[in-house]
Amino acid sequence: MGKIIALSLLLYVNLLNAHGDDHGEEDMLIKGFTNLGLVNFSTSCNQEVNSSINTALALLHHMMYKQSEKTFKQIMNEHPDCAMAYWGFALSLFHPLWPDTISNESLTKGEQALKKALSFNNFSNREAMYLNAAKNYYENWQETKDIDRILAWENAQKLIHQSFPEDIDATALYALSHIATASMSDKTLSHQKTSGALLDKLYQIAPDVPHALHMPSHIFVRLGMWNDVVSWNLRSAKAALNYPSNGSTSLHYVHAIDYLNYAYLQLGKYKEVQHQIDLLGNHHNYQDVFPVAYALAAIPARQVLEQKQWLLAKDLKPRQPNYLSWDNYPQVEAISYYTKGLGAARNGELEIAQQNIDVLNELVKKTLKVSSNYWAKLIDAQIQTIQAWISYSKGDSKLALKQLTHAADLEDSLDKNPVTPGSVLPARELLGDMLVMNNDFKGALAAYKKTLVINPNRLNSLNGVDYCQSKLVL
Repeated sequence: MGKIIALSLLLYVNLLNAHGDDHGEEDMLIKGFTNLGLVNFSTSCNQEVNSSINTALALLHHMMYKQSEKTFKQIMNEHPDCAMAYWGFALSLFHPLWPDTISNESLTKGEQALKKALSFNNFSNREAMYLNAAKNYYENWQETKDIDRILAWENAQKLIHQSFPEDIDATALYALSHIATASMSDKTLSHQKTSGALLDKLYQIAPDVPHALHMPSHIFVRLGMWNDVVSWNLRSAKAALNYPSNGSTSLHYVHAIDYLNYAYLQLGKYKEVQHQIDLLGNHHNYQDVFPVAYALAAIPARQVLEQKQWLLAKDLKPRQPNYLSWDNYPQVEAISYYTKGLGAARNGELEIAQQNIDVLNELVKKTLKVSSNYWAKLIDAQIQTIQAWISYSKGDSKLALKQLTHAADLEDSLDKNPVTPGSVLPARELLGDMLVMNNDFKGALAAYKKTLVINPNRLNSLNGVDYCQSKLVL
């Protein structure tokens, strides 16, 4: 029997409202696998093939889909009569918890792979159940809604789990399918809790997988457990450096550093933050993918904003490093101009603040084409935040508070995207700062406390609470 499953940790993230996965389809392509966790998935293929299938399935459980797809495809090419290689290949194309939409090309490939596998008739009844479960997702995809196909897959995975309760992979895949069918309107989180109970029985032993080492920190961030965020991401970053992608530093390294530095900032460990930024400069080139662009924009922005270094914020240099395809990431580039604009507004340089708003307005137009329901709205909140501080600097505190309250409400309604450890600088926390400057300590206290509901143990909000309480006691 196998003992893995980083999947258990990944699924718990959904329990805490992380909608989708934070890693795009372009992931690190590992050339040599080390300790991914022990998988023992028996098939009717020969022993040599089974070893490779176990590796590919471990990658699948870790949601390292590109690597899994590549490995299963290699098995198919070298052992074209191994039915379960086609099954794994089909599953690697399907990302149940991710926000991406499976392409028609992938649906066609998956459907064809399963048809070929089922034509062999050289597999066990148990393997037939796995093959047919995957078939339920791909069958009639041209006429059947995606959610209906996922429900059919879930029902089949449940039957496999019930038929083979000691099959760890059956348990893990059923838990995955059950979360994939969870309703966003179910505030009881019934599916998530059921899956969590199933996965509590499985162990996660994968010390060399950067993704697995990083994922628990999604939970720790939501709980404000900063020392745990630090320890896990130090390990994740170290492991990620062992797996370059085509000569480039893996996205998992810089993603871990983003979470690591966010935690260091909440602990007030500013020297450690700078040390990690210095280390970032030692690793070139980084993968040109969205999570990397986000982290490399957010890390320097957080460093100056969290410390209220407004002059340094105003002078932040955008689009760094310059070899990344920044035109592909307007929602990420906006972080730099938000930082610059906010820094200028807080520094009283209102013309420069407005210039950065003008850039943000252009970026939001581009972002509407790629993410109208999340990132575009977030940039809108950032624009309103800068405008609020411009209004405040002009002496119109009433308008400023109205603008900043609206920005905070909009930002809070969006929740945390899985790629992020949190807002670059919460608008609600800034509202607290503005209310303090307006001598409204009761209102500021409420703003800081509301910030802490969404972002537990944020240092600036905790300090704000203490300060306001001291003022209200006097």
